Amino acid sequence: MSALGEAAWDTLLSGWREAIRPVDTSEIPPSLLANLPSFDDERLDLVPLSLVPEPASTPWLRRPPPQREVEGRCPRSAGDLMPEDTRRRVLPPLTDWVTSLKYLADWVTSL
Repeated sequence: MSALGEAAWDTLLSGWREAIRPVDTSEIPPSLLANLPSFDDERLDLVPLSLVPEPASTPWLRRPPPQREVEGRCPRSAGDLMPEDTRRRVLPPLTDWVTSLKYLADWVTSL
């Protein structure tokens, strides 16, 4: 409840603090309230639990042979594998982001 009060600025949580109320115990039979179960019951040690599934495994496979090189083309980056129109749209923003990150890293290290 205190966390909801601390997050009063969050509009998504508005109204929840007022809506959450303690459980009405008048609807619970008194005999049940007097004999609530607990995890101290030794019979719980004998209850079979579901097994933890083993991760799937596959047999080891040999690596495929290396692909043959294409004459005159040796890609050095992911950009080299893109079609030309995609490269023109994608690479300039990526270059800008990398430049901004370098400036930010320099600024942080200078503090």
